[in-house]
Amino acid sequence: MQSFLGQSHRERRLRTATLLAAGAGLLFTAWVTLGDPFGAVQSTFVDSLFLARDGSPNIVITRIGEDDLAAYGRIQQWPRSLHAAAIANLQDAGARVIVYDIIFADPGTDDAALVGAVAEADAIILAVAGGSPARAPDGSLVYGTISKPVAPLRETGAVLGHANVLADSDGRVRRLPLVISGDDGQQYPSLALSAFYLQFGLTLPDTFDLAEDGLKLPGRTVPLEDDSSLRINYVGGVDRFSNIDFSDVLEGRFDPG
Repeated sequence: MQSFLGQSHRERRLRTATLLAAGAGLLFTAWVTLGDPFGAVQSTFVDSLFLARDGSPNIVITRIGEDDLAAYGRIQQWPRSLHAAAIANLQDAGARVIVYDIIFADPGTDDAALVGAVAEADAIILAVAGGSPARAPDGSLVYGTISKPVAPLRETGAVLGHANVLADSDGRVRRLPLVISGDDGQQYPSLALSAFYLQFGLTLPDTFDLAEDGLKLPGRTVPLEDDSSLRINYVGGVDRFSNIDFSDVLEGRFDPG
């Protein structure tokens, strides 16, 4: 060992310092590579830039709260006729687009009522969700399983939008994949992207071009991050948007304006 470090005291001290520096450098490289500390610092800094403000007046959230659960039970046990009535009331109120963030993946006893309401809606988006993701060559996420609405609902022609989000290492959701794919190659735009198209009376394309410089949309190009994701422009919580309780929508106790 002594011959490896050198013969003189000065040489041994220099080589020991060199080995320690090299070891520290390797540890630092591993820490940066595996722990991504600078990414965490960047995320914290970016979080601080989002200031609480009101959401778009074009968006009204129908939310299911504790009172609704107390009145109707667990969501999974609700008769589909409740959802059908809510959709019909929103349609009658003149909603330009209805985004329904519930996945009707299993058949219900009264699916016919829901199918009828969805078929009558001018513009409605139903949710799907992907599981077991992998990354495609273009950077998009490919999911081995896609939970979809039952076939009669899909056959109405309703737009299907995915409800997946991406959690960072600290558990916070900052990004949304704008487009995901099933292992059969079919693409699913996010609920938000689908709503963007329908809000402006546009037809969704069969495929989306996820170019290196971003996702090309009518009149704009959306910059994308890893996994073809969009950083969410948070506004400060559900109360920053106009919102109505589900029971009020169901009973027609809201201002159509």
